[in-house]
Amino acid sequence: AGVMRRLEAYKPVAPLSEWLMAHAGGAVVVHYKTPLPSMTFYLDRPVTPVFDIEAMTAVASREPALYVLARPGDYEALARAIPGPWCVIERRALPPFDAKLSEVLSGDLPEIWLAGAKGACVSR
Repeated sequence: AGVMRRLEAYKPVAPLSEWLMAHAGGAVVVHYKTPLPSMTFYLDRPVTPVFDIEAMTAVASREPALYVLARPGDYEALARAIPGPWCVIERRALPPFDAKLSEVLSGDLPEIWLAGAKGACVSR
């Protein structure tokens, strides 16, 4: 357990979860193509995993406001495909052990973005 706790310090999940607890209210939180299972623990509520644009479109169509964790390229694809508004709330680097091997080898470590969609952007 101690090793996991030390590894979590390098991940963006805890600070992003703190922001969501303070600001998201009851809005749905989605992980788009980026599973971060410890967020369910930090938020103490379900997080919706979504892995394709059709499923994301369905979630967005029924929710008045939602928060999405996605990589930058995926965020851009969502913002083009699904009516918004969309807004980027926070950008965080993913630690090397969450990166794909090609990203580590290139030295271009990925980011995870916390984005708002629809009503989640209105109050920003």
